[in-house]
Amino acid sequence: MGRRTVFDVPAQRLADDLLDVGRADLHRRITEALCGSPLVETIVGDVQDELARVVVDQRIAERDRQEATRLISVGDNLLAAIGRTGTVSVAWRKTPREGDHPSHESSRPLREADGVYQGYWGGEETYESSAEFETLTDALEWARLRAPHVRVAPWWYNCTYYWAGDGPPPVGMDAIPDAEH
Repeated sequence: MGRRTVFDVPAQRLADDLLDVGRADLHRRITEALCGSPLVETIVGDVQDELARVVVDQRIAERDRQEATRLISVGDNLLAAIGRTGTVSVAWRKTPREGDHPSHESSRPLREADGVYQGYWGGEETYESSAEFETLTDALEWARLRAPHVRVAPWWYNCTYYWAGDGPPPVGMDAIPDAEH
């Protein structure tokens, strides 16, 4: 289950109901807001703005206004509606410095301060990319709110994934060592 199941599909269903009762204008507005790229995180807010029009329109049946209110609430706290599911991938990305040439690797040792962490969660149902975090600890906090499975490409060795999820690591993957390396 993801954002599409708990938010997008019910919002489209509500829009279709509005079309059936002669509110083509609201149907069109909600449908257009839903047609944004699923990878654009503003889609939920855009749909919520259109649902707010339904809530305040006294010509619309009470059940439809209540559903719009419910969906706005779901959009406000998608993580609670979706639950912790799937896998988050957290990757350390080296931040290019002035003078770095893209075809040459620096010979100096890499340090966490030389990069940022970014997480990626979900797939077709839900997709979210995190803000850039300066520490692995902050990135893991974001990841663990979203999923029980967390794979990490840490700064000290970015060619291997480590496990930072619930329970023991899967076969072939080591638990992430202390981030202080």
